[in-house]
Amino acid sequence: MFIRRMIGMIVFLTVFLYCYIDENVEAKEQVLRVAGDDSLPPFSYINEQGKLEGFSIDLFNAIAKAQGMQVEYIPMDLSQSMEVLKSGKIDAVIGMKYTAERDERFDFSEYYFTISESIVVPKDQDEIKYLTDLKGKLVAIQRNHVAFNLLKDVRRVHMNIAENQLDALELLMMGRADAFIGNKWTAQYYLEKHGKETEYKIIDDPIQPADYAVAVQGGNTDLIKEINHGLLTIRANGTYNDIYNKWFNEANSKMLQQMKSIVHLLISILAGAGMILIMGFVWNKRLKKEVMKQTKALKEAYQRLEQSQKEMANQGAFKEQILNNVPNGIVTFDVNWHVTSMNKEAKSVLLTDEEWQNHSIIKEAFQNYVNEREEQISGEVEFTQNGKAYFMYYHLRPLLNINNEKTGFLLIFENRTEEKKLHEKLVIQEKMRAIGQLSAGIAHEIRNPLTSIKTFVELLPIKYDNPSFREAIKEHVPSEINRLNQIIEDLLDYSRPKAPKKELCIVKEWLNSIFILFEPTLRKENIDFSINVDEELTIYADKQQLKQVLVNMILNAIDAMKEQEIKRLKISAFPNEKFTTIQIEDTGRGMTKQEIEKCYDPFFTTKPTGVGLGMTISLKLVKENGGDIEMESLYGKGTTIQIILPRSIEKEGES
Repeated sequence: MFIRRMIGMIVFLTVFLYCYIDENVEAKEQVLRVAGDDSLPPFSYINEQGKLEGFSIDLFNAIAKAQGMQVEYIPMDLSQSMEVLKSGKIDAVIGMKYTAERDERFDFSEYYFTISESIVVPKDQDEIKYLTDLKGKLVAIQRNHVAFNLLKDVRRVHMNIAENQLDALELLMMGRADAFIGNKWTAQYYLEKHGKETEYKIIDDPIQPADYAVAVQGGNTDLIKEINHGLLTIRANGTYNDIYNKWFNEANSKMLQQMKSIVHLLISILAGAGMILIMGFVWNKRLKKEVMKQTKALKEAYQRLEQSQKEMANQGAFKEQILNNVPNGIVTFDVNWHVTSMNKEAKSVLLTDEEWQNHSIIKEAFQNYVNEREEQISGEVEFTQNGKAYFMYYHLRPLLNINNEKTGFLLIFENRTEEKKLHEKLVIQEKMRAIGQLSAGIAHEIRNPLTSIKTFVELLPIKYDNPSFREAIKEHVPSEINRLNQIIEDLLDYSRPKAPKKELCIVKEWLNSIFILFEPTLRKENIDFSINVDEELTIYADKQQLKQVLVNMILNAIDAMKEQEIKRLKISAFPNEKFTTIQIEDTGRGMTKQEIEKCYDPFFTTKPTGVGLGMTISLKLVKENGGDIEMESLYGKGTTIQIILPRSIEKEGES
């Protein structure tokens, strides 16, 4: 049965070749202009004589010889050859990898070599083992490489783009990249040529297998047919295997030799079968059956190839879906700030506005880039769109080519509207919590003047005619009312949000006004409290904002001393050349090293009912007033906090 099938296949090939030769007997010789990569050994490269050679060149020479074609080779890099082929200045490009995107512009022959891309890294580099390990790394890669789009999907990967694989590999060898992605054979060739094979390693983690083929202009089916016929011919007569062995020296040469012997045997049988075909037609029906079987096999092979192409196209669509489904907007610009691309999220935000080129996000990013003159900038922008308020965080960075020349910009923005609203609610909640704590102490303080006023009012009908009583009312009631008013004003000043309004402030008077709020609570908690401040010492700041900071610090100190045997709170202030330092010392529980490191983080708290924004807000307010906060704490012993503020207008540099 096997012999019958082999004879049928041979007869089929004989008829096929006979028909093909008959169809092309009168074909005119043609000169094909074929481009090949000049830096892709062992497939195609410039030899010492300045001519193209390599596996792909030898292979196409054999195809041209089989088809009676003349060829002129033109060396150029991949990107250039694609543009020239598209314009029709050349007829074909040898050694172009098939992708679904390229298939839309060019027609491809049957593949003649399949290879996966590899990663090359320094020998001592152990961090990179897989494609995903390139996150946050700088990768050297050839422009228009098949792995280019795949690499863009790796988060935070940076690319140093070269015109060919030799330039890309040299970027790695010069230390201008952490890794190289490209052809394994090409990398081995150039590393050996430069004597660097012991300094670098090739990671055998296959990346995006692809087929090498011959590409022609879209619609040039006649040339594709010629090339495919020639490729089939050299596969059948063993020329392909000879060329393959010449360049790649397969380790399993014994198997290849056996295959070569089988091919030679098939050729011999083919000759005999041709004679048998000429001598008679008795096997006509059987031959027809075998031809149909082989046709079916070819059809199935074509269907598998078509399915493979669809799968590759689906992979491209999958990457596109990932880009369009990330929650961040992504926009690219050229050097003149003209938009070149944007993903789905960016379109949903920007294109709702007819004047989207002047959208607040783009305008803000551009202005900050010009003003700050930084290579990478980040910022926040608020705007109203379709009657709704939005809050966006953006990041802008330049796009560079292989020569570190700016080719454009990348803008990424994230919608933080809901996060902003939640943050504002929590800030208010934190302030209300502090006000609640203050109110408990203030209630007791208010009760004393109210008791005095009540007593005077009750005695008024009885002692109104008493002159000394009237004098006592005039002396004490207004004083008690003013005291009540001052307490209420101080509480309102703390809770009422205001824009920063800096002024020169006497520290001792300011601290005394804060002490009034806490006097009842300090007595109730048996806390020894003292203020040690020079009468003339000043700060230049918004005293109401700084009051909020001091209130928060004192409340934290009171909470920290609840379980302590010794309760002592001391506030002092001292000047230096430029600043005034206000120091708050307590004998509370103190903080661990980990707690100190996180104390300014939003929402971090050690209190069961705390929100965790008090220290965050305090640091922000002090920074806005041109100052800073320093902290020292020893667990179980207490905490010392220093609030450092400008002493005067001149020292801060304001007019």
